[in-house]
Amino acid sequence: MIVNYFVTATRAIRNDSQHFFLNLIGLSIGLAAAILMALFAQHELSYDKQHPDSERVYLGHTDYTAVGLQVISISSFKLAEKIKNNSQIEDIFRLVNTWKLDKE
Repeated sequence: MIVNYFVTATRAIRNDSQHFFLNLIGLSIGLAAAILMALFAQHELSYDKQHPDSERVYLGHTDYTAVGLQVISISSFKLAEKIKNNSQIEDIFRLVNTWKLDKE
């Protein structure tokens, strides 16, 4: 029975090869997009899981997409201190690029 399916598939590929390759390319692009989205979602959900209290860690930043920019900038330490003083945030820390440490 399965041999009949293969014979029918090869005849269809031979008769209409352009349609077959168009469908194959569409399926390949769709699968690649789905895999990339799944990998992106997994990466975003695994952010900062190495910390002991990872469910209590939040990333604070300034988002400029509302004014049309596609850049998310690094937040300042002054802004983080202001947020800490006016909310229930327990502690803050800031990451700095190592090339900035050499110049200071």
